[in-house]
Amino acid sequence: MKKLLCGLFLWLGNITFAIHVPIFTDTDNLIKKADQIIIAECVSEKAKTSPRLYDVTVMKVLKGNETSGHLLVSTIYRMEPSIRYMLVNLSGFSVGTNFTATSELSVIPLRATFSLDELKGKDLKEQIQYIYSMYLCEIERELEPLLAKKGLLEHALSDRSYEWYHSVGPIRIGPIVESNTKTNGSHIIYLDLEGKKLNWSSCMPGKTGFFYFEKTGANWTPYWEFASCEATRIEDLSEKPIKARFYGLLTPGRKQSPLGWTGSIQSIQVKVGQVLLVRNTEDLHTIFVVQLLGQQHDQESMSYRYTTIQR
Repeated sequence: MKKLLCGLFLWLGNITFAIHVPIFTDTDNLIKKADQIIIAECVSEKAKTSPRLYDVTVMKVLKGNETSGHLLVSTIYRMEPSIRYMLVNLSGFSVGTNFTATSELSVIPLRATFSLDELKGKDLKEQIQYIYSMYLCEIERELEPLLAKKGLLEHALSDRSYEWYHSVGPIRIGPIVESNTKTNGSHIIYLDLEGKKLNWSSCMPGKTGFFYFEKTGANWTPYWEFASCEATRIEDLSEKPIKARFYGLLTPGRKQSPLGWTGSIQSIQVKVGQVLLVRNTEDLHTIFVVQLLGQQHDQESMSYRYTTIQR
């Protein structure tokens, strides 16, 4: 279930603030919880703090106390001078102002030709949905050329074979090695796969964690690639054919893949007991079969077992 609040941690000087970003659920709920909803034009950015402070000129109040003239708005979203916006204040944490626009869909840019007369004769919900509708139409126009290009690229990549491993007949697996994760001087925790370091970090101790696509010590360097596997034990793969698609740091389509998508470019989420196929860019022909076994006492290190598919 989607949580109603998500945490955003921001720095102000030497103090860390946790800003709650209310999740948009529906228009009725937004109207009910909003203290103020206004149409305003951005004048300037007053402070590049986190969140940012903007000076705006109020043009119309849709809900809340009548406000006119200049107003300071605190928001985590970027605004541009001379652009008009619909702004929603749900209170909460702010910097030097009582107007805080940090919730989802709380800062909506309006088209240059927008007129306040377009809102006449509409109730509050209709006004807000009219503005959302305009913005969605603009996003669709912006997306159209990108989606067309996306389709061309998908077609260009439709017959690629280097992401796939397809065994010729049943596979043979090598000896299964059991080991524990290790750490280096910089506290990076990793699985040692025949001298190759696969970075690991814990998420829910004893249940889930993260494997990283990058090479240890080389951020944003594509190195490890992963493929999902339906087996529940490494031994189950022996003498069976395998066809698997590998995903790396820069592989498109990861969100729709069977891997544990985390929303992060750099990692996938793995569960204790899960079996994965793993390889690295230095040797695409060596396929490791890896299974996490259990958490150790320090909550970070993990026991695991692995083998290789014999060529």
